[in-house]
Amino acid sequence: MYISLLAYDAESDELDLLIDAESPKSAESISVGEGIYIRREPASGRVVGAFIRGYSHLNKKVRMEKQLSDEDAKRLGVYEAFRAILQWVGDQA
Repeated sequence: MYISLLAYDAESDELDLLIDAESPKSAESISVGEGIYIRREPASGRVVGAFIRGYSHLNKKVRMEKQLSDEDAKRLGVYEAFRAILQWVGDQA
């Protein structure tokens, strides 16, 4: 899973990411908790992006290695994307 930074808005503390896509795609957003929203193409269900509300808080939590919930991500079928995003956040240190 390839993740790249699309934009970060410091004022709203929101990070937008592209996932396995060269440019933003029309998609629906699914909340998976921790302020993370996975963006899926409606027709195919393919994950094409994500955004994180409260990115600085999530970044701090990941750096402190606190446990984050995976339950909703598993239920929604986006667990792999959720974990990849958390890994990407951790790697930005």
